[in-house]
Amino acid sequence: MEKKFIASTMVYTNENLIDALLKIKANGFKGAEVVMNQAGTWGHFKPIGITEEEIQRIAKEVLSTGLSVTGLNVAGFDNVTGENEINMQSVKAMENVFRFAKALETEVVTVGCGAICEENRGARLKKIAEYNALLCDMATASGVTLSVEAPHKQSITSNYDELIEYWSYQREDIKCTFDAAHFTFMGIDAVKEAVKMKDRIAMVHLRDAALDNSNLPFGEGKIDFKGLFDALKDYKGYYSFELVSKDTKEGDEKLITALNYFKEM
Repeated sequence: MEKKFIASTMVYTNENLIDALLKIKANGFKGAEVVMNQAGTWGHFKPIGITEEEIQRIAKEVLSTGLSVTGLNVAGFDNVTGENEINMQSVKAMENVFRFAKALETEVVTVGCGAICEENRGARLKKIAEYNALLCDMATASGVTLSVEAPHKQSITSNYDELIEYWSYQREDIKCTFDAAHFTFMGIDAVKEAVKMKDRIAMVHLRDAALDNSNLPFGEGKIDFKGLFDALKDYKGYYSFELVSKDTKEGDEKLITALNYFKEM
């Protein structure tokens, strides 16, 4: 089956949302994943303090580009407060994210797994699981799939043991956004883990990586992408190029290079 490659707007964080989407479309993509954080201080959508009217207006502008926004990626680890309570400000932000997703007919919304936790991990993991379950129910009501990006460097899932423990707390219907770069950064075999997690994966992020470096050009890292695609041969979702660039010109170059690199795989 032909792989469905999309591009994250992360590659054009210097551009506004519409211009970023138009750039992605101009570089040959039919779909995109829009990045943001819950606080609205980074990325291409600000979910805090936005009205329903504004959400619908932005969604209409996005749809006018002709590009399908198949994923929203909400960065940040603000799911639980320092007092180990569900962060209700984050819940309110996510309500707006799901409204935006519904207006765009987005398929997958990705959220972060949680901040580093060195004490009372069991209590923290239990509370994060409650938060994720709440979001999952909200997502389902909006016709969207909730997916958690775990593992992730500098998070509550910073090594293999933490990763296994994290997922043991999560409900079965909570999906995984699988970023092979984060596995490889931690020294974990991404292909083997893809085999184990294949039935839970709802989104795949693509960039190359090596031990302690999760942001390398394709072909310069240690990820076995052919092996990854073979492991996910029955996966019907999207592969999102999650690339970082310093400016629009470099963003264009990185997307073109990425498509050419995977053309024959």
